[in-house]
Amino acid sequence: MLPTLIVVATAVLVYYAWIRKPGPRTIDLRGLPANFVATHRHRNIALDSVTKSLWVKDEHGRERILNSSDIIGWEMKSVEVNNNGSCWNKKNYLEIKTNDLDRPVWRVRFKDHIEAFPSNRNHRECSEWFARLTAVYNHMA
Repeated sequence: MLPTLIVVATAVLVYYAWIRKPGPRTIDLRGLPANFVATHRHRNIALDSVTKSLWVKDEHGRERILNSSDIIGWEMKSVEVNNNGSCWNKKNYLEIKTNDLDRPVWRVRFKDHIEAFPSNRNHRECSEWFARLTAVYNHMA
């Protein structure tokens, strides 16, 4: 019993000391184009609320700046993934629908926080961005 308790306590200590970073993580802004001024940003999505343009980066690293006239809708998705029955996590993302015939849907992942632990931080950030897009582009909702 005692060795099991020690292993669990060590795992919790390692998680809180090294894996889990308190507060918001640093956002890598090197991917933002030089001419894009973000008033709100996240790792894979940024918004210029003045021009109503949106910078998006998908799961494969492709990026694009969308003007408000390019965006025809958006949806928030949350998919549960089961890894061989032992552990589950959620994939949270926004699907941004555009009028581009070659690339009509952009999928933006929210995965800054560890998903193996039952935490809703990624889901909350995705919800916040869904609400932000609704506020900016409310004439399309």
